[in-house]
Amino acid sequence: MKEIERVLNPKSIAVVGASDNPDKWGYGIMERITSDGFAGSVYPVNARSREVFGLDAFSSLADIPDEVDMVNISIPGKFVAEVVKQAVDRGVKSVVINTNGYREVGRGDLETELLEIIKDSDTRIIGPNVQGIMNVQNKLSLNLGTKLFDQGPVGIIAQSGSVSAYIGEKMGDDGIGISTMFNLGNQIDLCESDFIEYLAGDEQTKVIAIYLEGPRDKDLFKETLIRNALKKPIVMFKPGSTEQGTEAAASHTGSIAGNDRIFSAACQQYGVLRCDDLLGYVDSIKAFALCPLPEGNRTVVMSTSGGVGSIVIDEVYKNGLEMARLPTAARQEIETLTGVKVPENGLLDLAIDTGIWQRVIETLCKNYSGCFDSILIVVADGVNNVETMAGYAKNLSSKPILAVYMSYGDQYRENAISCLKHEGIAYYGSPERAVRSLKNLLWYRDKQVNT
Repeated sequence: MKEIERVLNPKSIAVVGASDNPDKWGYGIMERITSDGFAGSVYPVNARSREVFGLDAFSSLADIPDEVDMVNISIPGKFVAEVVKQAVDRGVKSVVINTNGYREVGRGDLETELLEIIKDSDTRIIGPNVQGIMNVQNKLSLNLGTKLFDQGPVGIIAQSGSVSAYIGEKMGDDGIGISTMFNLGNQIDLCESDFIEYLAGDEQTKVIAIYLEGPRDKDLFKETLIRNALKKPIVMFKPGSTEQGTEAAASHTGSIAGNDRIFSAACQQYGVLRCDDLLGYVDSIKAFALCPLPEGNRTVVMSTSGGVGSIVIDEVYKNGLEMARLPTAARQEIETLTGVKVPENGLLDLAIDTGIWQRVIETLCKNYSGCFDSILIVVADGVNNVETMAGYAKNLSSKPILAVYMSYGDQYRENAISCLKHEGIAYYGSPERAVRSLKNLLWYRDKQVNT
């Protein structure tokens, strides 16, 4: 924990390979670290330039007169080992290596050389072949082309810079944000298990999102999941369910994947939610980030459309959930408020009037909260302000509130989506996605209770 705290909170960074040339990786690193607000000292290292990004540049790491906490390396592979040796000699705590050309191309010997250099030292390596790390709290971004994301409750661990950027951007689009982001690369030293352990104890992180091509140490990975998966939701996406996908992962970061069915079974057993597609992966991260866990499988569906409401009901039962069976007194009270008959299946097909919605929500949440475990709000017509009722329900209830937004009116969409984001509502573009996300929340809750 202390080592990773030091990784995330350096007071000074040396960028070896820093450049004013936009075609160089070191340019992208300098651009991010100097424009995103990092408050620490930055030392460009470039043997050919005396100044980079308006800062005094040094010919080598050894020439920097001040203390250096972290070194970022983005230079050709033949020079990397010497820079790591210099980092160890001056007591640098962490080294982030962007350079590729190691195990993923059959040069595992070069990785062994790096490990020998840091052996018995306090220096830790992230990478090589890594895109970088990010700590939103102190505005540290060492990711090429990836701006500092908004602050939020999602911690990202990814063996792909592109995938981590995709997750971070989606969390920003949905008004959620991230706490930290670790790219893994070939993870010869610090690995996914170290970062899981850290994020499981991080107060700023509510859900851990992992993209993993293969764990560095399977036994350590197993022990880490057993110890932490039920402390905090871990949502996993792992390629390699086909032979071709496994081969692609090996060529990307040199990962050695085991039997995919065994991996999935282990996730199921330990309480890690493994998703089969990127859309479901991001949907589930959103649900865990924004929703409390349901205590049961009974849901109330409130819809502006009877047709879409019926589709939602189908999805509810397909996914092993149930419609809440409201007692006669509750149905009669709602019918009096709305003038609409309430069926026993719990579907509330309401008139498009926010005043009516508000009174129904008050009745349910204040008088009959013991009759349901979650609420699905469906906005399926181009009508203004109905989406505000999702936030109203959230303020009255401690139960998960999810929304299906299918409005076909462009004039309403922007304001509606903005409202749902502002209220912190997990919203989805289809009934299938919303109900599947709710099912995953319940799956995790059951794992916590029954394990």
